[in-house]
Amino acid sequence: MEEQELIHLWKAQSKKIEQTLQINSHLLKELTNFKVQKSLNSLIRFMAWGIVSFVLYIALLVFGLYVALNVTIHTHTTAGLYFIVSTFCIIVVNVKGLSDYIRHLVMANEVDFSGSVVAIQQQLAKIRLSILYH
Repeated sequence: MEEQELIHLWKAQSKKIEQTLQINSHLLKELTNFKVQKSLNSLIRFMAWGIVSFVLYIALLVFGLYVALNVTIHTHTTAGLYFIVSTFCIIVVNVKGLSDYIRHLVMANEVDFSGSVVAIQQQLAKIRLSILYH
């Protein structure tokens, strides 16, 4: 009888250890997801402010281009033409930057925290690589 009780206690203890390991694994995953989500939220806020700044700056450049076009049409100067071409080039570069910020924001919002840790890390690595290329 004692041997059967020991085996039963051993199995019960083994079952408790398995349950504890599963709970710890789940808690570790939740903690990791929370930390990643917190850092990703700060990135999302930064990107949102960047988008607002880009839009305001591009609006300012377009207004300057509009004024330069009106002045150049009336005065027919070559300096005005140089300013117009330069401003247009700056606008094109900033529109590219704005599109990159929007793409990064979309990528950050598409991260699925319900998947595996490896899948989350792959998505974050894609975002990081895209930001580095930007």
